Amino acid sequence: WLGRGLLRSHLGRTEEALEDLQVAAVLEPQRGAMRAALGKAYGQIGERALADKELRLARELDPADPTGWFYAGLQDLQENRYNSAVRHLQEASDRNDGRAVFRSRQQLDRDQAMRSADLGVAYTVTGLDEVAWRASTRAVVEDYTDFSGHLFTARALQSREDPARFDLRWETARQGELLVANLLAPPGGGNLSRVLSQQDHLRAFGLAPLGVSTFTGYGSRGDWEQTGSVFGQWAALAYAIDTEYRSLRGQGPLQGLESFRSSVQVRFDLGPSDAVLIQTAVGEGNAEDIARRYDPNRSTALRAWTRRDPEVQVGYRHEWTPGVVTLGLVSHLSDRLRIENPDQQTPFLVQRGGAPAGFGTVASHGLELESEFELNSVELQQVFQGEWQGIVAGARYQSGNVDTRSRLIPVLPGPEIGSVNRSDLERVNGYAYWQVRPWNWLRAWAGLSYDRIEYPGNADLAPVASGGSDASSRSLLSPKVVLLLTPWKGGEIRASFTRSLGGLYFDDSMRLEPGQLAGFGQSYRSLAPESVVGLVPATAFETIGVRWDQKLPHDLYAGIEALRLESDGARGVGILTNSLPFPLADSPSQLGQAVDFTERSIRGYLGMLLGDSWSMGARPQVSEAELSTRFPTLPSGLPGLDAMAGTRKATLLEVGLWLRFNHPSGVFAGWDSTWRQQRLSGGTGVALPEEAFWQHDVHVGYRWPRRHAEVRIGVLNLADTDYRLDPLNLMAEPARQRTFHASLRLNF
Repeated sequence: WLGRGLLRSHLGRTEEALEDLQVAAVLEPQRGAMRAALGKAYGQIGERALADKELRLARELDPADPTGWFYAGLQDLQENRYNSAVRHLQEASDRNDGRAVFRSRQQLDRDQAMRSADLGVAYTVTGLDEVAWRASTRAVVEDYTDFSGHLFTARALQSREDPARFDLRWETARQGELLVANLLAPPGGGNLSRVLSQQDHLRAFGLAPLGVSTFTGYGSRGDWEQTGSVFGQWAALAYAIDTEYRSLRGQGPLQGLESFRSSVQVRFDLGPSDAVLIQTAVGEGNAEDIARRYDPNRSTALRAWTRRDPEVQVGYRHEWTPGVVTLGLVSHLSDRLRIENPDQQTPFLVQRGGAPAGFGTVASHGLELESEFELNSVELQQVFQGEWQGIVAGARYQSGNVDTRSRLIPVLPGPEIGSVNRSDLERVNGYAYWQVRPWNWLRAWAGLSYDRIEYPGNADLAPVASGGSDASSRSLLSPKVVLLLTPWKGGEIRASFTRSLGGLYFDDSMRLEPGQLAGFGQSYRSLAPESVVGLVPATAFETIGVRWDQKLPHDLYAGIEALRLESDGARGVGILTNSLPFPLADSPSQLGQAVDFTERSIRGYLGMLLGDSWSMGARPQVSEAELSTRFPTLPSGLPGLDAMAGTRKATLLEVGLWLRFNHPSGVFAGWDSTWRQQRLSGGTGVALPEEAFWQHDVHVGYRWPRRHAEVRIGVLNLADTDYRLDPLNLMAEPARQRTFHASLRLNF
C-alpha cells in the first residue's frame, strides 16, 4: 500500500495516493514511516492539522528515524513556521545516520545533502545567511551528484551580486552551479528557472504541469523590477520560461540602467538515466555610467548599449550507476556592445625627441566604440561519487572572436582617430578534483587544472590595438587543496588554497568546472572591482581561506572566516601621443599595464533563534583592499606618472546588527543597522577624508501560507545619511538617501 501510494503521488493521482497511504497507516499504525508518508501527503493537499498530527506521531513512534523530522521541517517551511523548520530539519540532519542499517553510506550522504540544502532555505528566511551558506555548500560536499545543493548555492551567490550587474565577482561560480543543478535534477526535481529564488519544496514527488511566479519591486528613487516565470513538467518534459525587466535610477544624476532579458529552459528526460537540457536567452539594455563612484555627482556622461543575441546551451547527462555521472555542455554566445562618452578621459603620453616627457589624461576627444563578441564552447565532465572518495574531472575547449571599432572624435575641429581590432580567442582547459574521506570527521580535496588562453591584449580601451596586433597568451597550472573537518559536535573547520586563470569577458562563466570548493570561491569573473579598474583579461587568481563555524546550545550560531584573495593581470591600454614637437594629442598608440589586486578580510557572525518567531544577530567584518597599477615600459620619475599609476589602499570596517520577526500567521518584519568606517591611503589624487556613519533599514510584510504570495514594504537609509566610500572595497552599495521600497511576489 505504501509503495503504490508513493507511485500514484508521483503520477499526480493525489486522491488515490492518499487513500493508499491511509490504508498503509491503518494496517501498520505503530510504524513511523507510514505516519510520515501520510503526513506529507496531507501537507501537499493543504490539510495542515492532519499533516501536523501524523508527522508528530511519526516522530514519537520512531524518534531515531530522520524522515518524520525532515517532513515536519518541510511542512513548517510551507506554513511560515521558520524557527520550528530550522529545529526540525537540524534534528533530521543529526539523525541521518540512524538509518545506516537500511541504507548504504552513499545513500546516507545523498539524504544528508538534501537535508542540508533545505536547511539552507530555512536559515536564510530567519536571517542566518552565513549559516545558510555553510549548509548549502556542505550539501554539494556531501553528494556532488545531488542537484539541490548546487541549486541553493547558486541562489545564495545570486544574492551577493551587484544589482546593476557591473561588478561581477560571483558570476562565474553562480552560473556554473545553476547549470550543474539543472543538469543533475531528477525528473520533477527543481524548476529550471533562472529568476526564481528557490525550488518548490514540498512537491518532492514532481512538479505540477503548470506553475507561475512573478515578482514586482519598486523604489522611490524611480527603480522598477519585474520578473516572471512560467514553469512545470509534463511527463518527461520539464520547462521554464523567464522574463526580467529592470529600470534602476542610480545613485547619481547621470546614472541609470534599463534592461530586458528573456530565457527558455527545457529538459527532456530520455529515461531514468539520461536527460538533455536546452537553454536559450536573449536580452538588451542601456546604461548611463553605472559604475560605483566615491562621489556619484562626478559620474561621467558615458552611455552604453548592450544586446545579447540568442545564447544557446545544450547539456547532456547520463547516469551510469548512482553516483557515476557524465555531463556534457555545448554553448554558443553572441554579444554586442556600443559605448558613447562625449567627455572621454584618454591617457596622453607626451613625447619629446622620441622619448617620454610627461604622462596624464586629456579630454580633447569624445568616444564612440562598438564591439561584437562571439564564443563557442564545448566541455565534457565525468563525476564519480563513492562512499569514501569522489572524482570530478573534465576538459573544455573554447574559441571565439572579437571585432571592435573605436573612434575618438575631437572636441575642436580636427581629424578623427579611428582604429579596428579583429582578434581571436582560444582556450584549452583540463581539470581533475579528487575528494577523499578517510574518517567521518575529515574530508579532503586535491585538485589540479591547466589553462592556456590566447586573447587580444586590448580590444576595449580606446584607441584599441589596430588589427589585433597585440595578441597575447597565458598558461597556468593551478593546484587546489581543501580540507573540511568536523572534530566535535556542531563544529566545522574549513581551509582552502586554490589558484585559477580567468578569461576575457563572459567565456569563463560558460563552464561545468566547479567555481567554488567547500564554500570558498576559486574562480571569478574578476576580483578587483570593475568600477575601479574595468576588465583585465586572463587574470590569475589565488585564494587562501580558513573558516570556523559552531552551533552552540540554545539555538546559537557563531563563526569566523579569514580570506586572502589575490589577482594579477596585464593588459594593453590605448593612449594618445603627439606626432609634432608641441603637446597635441593626435596619434594613437598602445601601452602595457600591470594590474595587481589583494584583498584581506576577516568576517564573523553571531546569530540566535529566540522562541518561535524571533531571531537576531551581528556581523562584524574588516576588509583591506590594495590595488597596484604599473606601466613597466615607462621610466620611473616621469612627470605625471605618479598620478596615473601607483598603489592605493582602502580599509573598511563594518558592524551589522539585525533583528527578524516571522510569525506563523505570515506577518514578518526586520531591522538592519550597519556602521561603516573606511580609511584610505596611497592613491594618485587628492587625499580623501576618513568616512564613518550608521545606516538603518526596516521592512514589514506578510506571507501567505505555502508562499503563494508575499507583500513587503520598507525604508532604506531611514536616517537619510549620505556618505562617500571608495569603491575599491567591494560591497553592496548602500542607499545614499532615504528610500521607500515595496515588492509583491506571487507563486501559483
